Amino acid sequence: MRLCLNALKLLHLELFKDCKNLLAFSGGVDSSALFFLLKDLGVSFDIAIVNYATRAQSKLEVAYAQELATQYGKKAHVLNAPKIHANFEHNARAVRYEFFKNLCLNEGYKNVLLAHQLNDRLEWFLMQLARGSGIEGLLSLQCVSEFEGIRLVRPLLESSRKEICAYVAQRGIKYFDDASNEDLRFKRNFFRHNFSNKLLECAPKGILQSFRILDSQNALFSQGAQSVEKILDNLFVCARNSKNQYLENECAENQYLESQKDMRNVDFVLKNLGYVMSFKQRQEVLKSGFDCELGGRFVVACVGKLLFIARKNFPPPRAMPKKIKEQYRLYKIPPKIRPVLFQAEIVDEKLEALKKMLDSLES
Repeated sequence: MRLCLNALKLLHLELFKDCKNLLAFSGGVDSSALFFLLKDLGVSFDIAIVNYATRAQSKLEVAYAQELATQYGKKAHVLNAPKIHANFEHNARAVRYEFFKNLCLNEGYKNVLLAHQLNDRLEWFLMQLARGSGIEGLLSLQCVSEFEGIRLVRPLLESSRKEICAYVAQRGIKYFDDASNEDLRFKRNFFRHNFSNKLLECAPKGILQSFRILDSQNALFSQGAQSVEKILDNLFVCARNSKNQYLENECAENQYLESQKDMRNVDFVLKNLGYVMSFKQRQEVLKSGFDCELGGRFVVACVGKLLFIARKNFPPPRAMPKKIKEQYRLYKIPPKIRPVLFQAEIVDEKLEALKKMLDSLES
């Protein structure tokens, strides 16, 4: 469902119209516009803002968030983030989403509303294209998605930055320009200034239509990933299509297609865990026979007809007792997956129940 308000289309209003929501707020043009669109529709929401303290303006943006919250009867959740020393964009996102997740769990918010728009989506698409990503990576910025059990909704994903700027100008809405958006040392800024904004100026309708078609086709293709079972918030398992080694009596083309089905499931799960593989990592997964670590935190492992995909939690678990190691070995749990189960205290009766479920998947 789309609702058009002052030429801006809010997507999936039915998902957040009648429940408690959390708006990810920055004080920028997009989140400021979304704040007033939601307010005018009577949507119930509070706001969350992260202060990374990298700019003098950050304090003013937090003050603006608090001012809006006071004026319109909202809660303003503020996180003063720890200093990030390296890989700022990636780590800042991790801090931000962990903050949102914890707020949802503690305060009962049903959705996190994000103000990403069409320019952001094209920018992300081109960045992933240059990175060598598959279709899950190219289309990972979706109107509705999930992060560790929390639903993310992007109501403005089909509205361009130009349309949003026109809306806030018409309404006289205050917002802040982030000077760091002009810093071309950040990859996203480089792509935005050199490619995505210019492309969208040339062919906005065609680009939007292409995304709609790709989303529709991707939804059909994603049906192959529906056999994935969620064991824990950070562990998924599914029946495997491919085999560890090529068999002489099988067509190489069939084996390739089967391995791509498994890769599709890996893509699908990692996307839900908040991670997108590069082309090099995809090749590593295939070369390893679906038994490797990715990015220092994610694990792909297989045994028999089962494929496991997990995110390791930190800090690592305490030393595993020999008795528990033997349980996992007898139950054919892959070595890379054992610490994940042990940290979640999946032992004894719980392990027995898990084994029955895994047996049913293999049959």
